[in-house]
Amino acid sequence: MFYNCITMAYTKRQKAQYLIFFLIIVFIVVISFKASKYSFPTVNFGKVADNEAGELYIDPSLEVDISQLLNDHSDDIKFTKDKNKADIFLSENKDKNLETIDNFNEFYVPVTGFFNNIQGLHKTDIEKILQGEFTNWQQLGGEDLQIKTILLESEEYKNIIRKFSPNLKESIGEKFSKIDTLVTKIAREKNYFSIIPLRNLAPPLRVVSIDGISSLEDETQDNYPFKLNYHLQSKKELSDRELKILNIIKQYIVNRKNGIIEVDGVGDIMLSRHVNTKIADNNDDALPFRKLYRILSSADFTFANLESPFYNKGSVVKEGMVFKAEPKTIEGLKLSGIDLVSLANNHFGNQGRVGMNFTYDHLKNNGISYFGAGRDFEQAHSPLVIEKGTNKLSFLSYDGIAPESYKASEKNSGFAWISSEEKDLKQMENDIKNAKKKSDLVIISFHWGVEYMPDPNKEQINIAKRAIQSGADIIISQHPHVVQGINMIDNKFVAFSLGNFVFDQMWSEETREGVIAKLYIKNKKILNVALVPIKIEDYNQPRLANSVEAKKILDRIEKASRLDN
Repeated sequence: MFYNCITMAYTKRQKAQYLIFFLIIVFIVVISFKASKYSFPTVNFGKVADNEAGELYIDPSLEVDISQLLNDHSDDIKFTKDKNKADIFLSENKDKNLETIDNFNEFYVPVTGFFNNIQGLHKTDIEKILQGEFTNWQQLGGEDLQIKTILLESEEYKNIIRKFSPNLKESIGEKFSKIDTLVTKIAREKNYFSIIPLRNLAPPLRVVSIDGISSLEDETQDNYPFKLNYHLQSKKELSDRELKILNIIKQYIVNRKNGIIEVDGVGDIMLSRHVNTKIADNNDDALPFRKLYRILSSADFTFANLESPFYNKGSVVKEGMVFKAEPKTIEGLKLSGIDLVSLANNHFGNQGRVGMNFTYDHLKNNGISYFGAGRDFEQAHSPLVIEKGTNKLSFLSYDGIAPESYKASEKNSGFAWISSEEKDLKQMENDIKNAKKKSDLVIISFHWGVEYMPDPNKEQINIAKRAIQSGADIIISQHPHVVQGINMIDNKFVAFSLGNFVFDQMWSEETREGVIAKLYIKNKKILNVALVPIKIEDYNQPRLANSVEAKKILDRIEKASRLDN
């Protein structure tokens, strides 16, 4: 009896323990479910489960781009070559049964070496090059040089080229596996020819127009012959994860559709001495710019080196080396659409600091910004930042030509000074890093070098290297009063001198010559730089150089250039 009572008590206690254990388990499950209910996949009819990856079909020509774009999203999307399985499509072929989200054009650009003097070709000329019928640039109005065609070896690329030139000769040209290698090869020799996607452009290539249409200046024109149109399409029901991928691709297309901005740079502008005499004799305050103002004003931004300070006191300067621009001659800058000027040059202090301060105010009152100088050291060394679309650009400039006494100080107006001394180089380095924080691209102008010498000297090259290593994206400079060579430093474009633009040095052919540098920028990248030769007439007025003059100017630049980094 005693034994039975003990057994019953034990059994009841055991059952109670089991019941408590069971209730604890139920409580834990309920709490866990509530805490994690938003992490369970929600499956809807006609939708892919949120924990499953959707499938994306893209044309082979865009595979590399899109694969890199979605590299961090491999869990959300799978690539497929079967259109029937795909949920999102990016293809040249538009399916009328699918919803179209967006579209964009992919431009393909004929390119040659930087110093090739071919400006443009007809579409039929390009077809004959690719068919092997044209083998020398002389057949197309160029120099007596063999045409060396180089192409990518991929079948996808060749299929695209066949859309522009159906009779592409299979054996034509040298083949490369990587676009970067191909671009580097073209840049080094002017007789090379290729066709590449616009997005892969980089200095120092020469972009060739087709039937008079340039992809850089007329990118949105419907009649540009070498373009493909891609369509982003989708099925009507997409999961949240697929919608995330769709939005990433939509932003990619927005960037691809962004326009190209053009920034023009010109060399030394001096509005004093004999230039001013011509202005007065003709009673035309904008006289020096009459022949080229349409070209300059068509750019989104135009900058120049202003070699003469404005001032409204004292007699008119007709001779000598102490310059003063009459205030009314600013009309030429305004007519030309010159938006910003560098004041870092050896003549900026010719009218003293009162002249400097007058110049700041006069430019500002006429809607022209300035850089490279300021009312104190901090202003002189601060970047001028401009913005258009998705692009933010910083401008800095420095003078390296005496007198150093014109430089800005903590309490005095002046320009930003540069020399080979480490303290000056370190200051420039800090300025560039500061500018880089405020913008996407840093453009630097130096007033440097030896007058009338066609080759940059060692100091120019060393300062340029330091600037590029500090983060500068391009250097466009002046002072020698003649054009100098082009260098590529760490794949960055350096123009050591653009020569004169408005000046009265009629005593030599070289001092009457210069170039306009045209920078083409898209999505925070410098796509291309083109040089447009000019010739100065009658002590004041530049015009476009004719073909003979242009070749002579570019030949001198080529002779002094190094494009191999």
